[in-house]
Amino acid sequence: MVDFLPPLVPFTIKKVLIYGTLKCPTTFCPKRNWEGVNFEVEIWDKDRAVLFKKTCPVLEFDEHPTATWVGIAVPDIEVNGKFYVHFDRGLSWIHIGADDSVANEYCTGTDRRPDGTFKRWDSWPYGVGDKKSKMNWMIRVVGTAMIPEE
Repeated sequence: MVDFLPPLVPFTIKKVLIYGTLKCPTTFCPKRNWEGVNFEVEIWDKDRAVLFKKTCPVLEFDEHPTATWVGIAVPDIEVNGKFYVHFDRGLSWIHIGADDSVANEYCTGTDRRPDGTFKRWDSWPYGVGDKKSKMNWMIRVVGTAMIPEE
């Protein structure tokens, strides 16, 4: 989950970009095994109410040694302040790229509970080399805002 603060409000979200790759944990996972496997992208408002939800096939991502950008179209969702993008890779091995060039102030991990709600991770599950302070997930938002005339 990544939280965003738009540059201007209101801000209209047009697309979510995710930088990732589809990697199988073994060499015995040909691409055809991913048929019917999906991931979800959700946009939440500041109170974590779902504004948008889309289910997409994991085959949107390619099996590459390096990540590529995948764009998810959004039907002009307007936000007026802080909002969240939640990415749920489902039962797949989508690996999201990370940017360690800036401190992590916006990203956290969550688990979906059986009742459909989300719980933030109590602790950062990655090793010492992947400290939370250096892990900004490569999830971006594309949108528009009106700039007032002076």
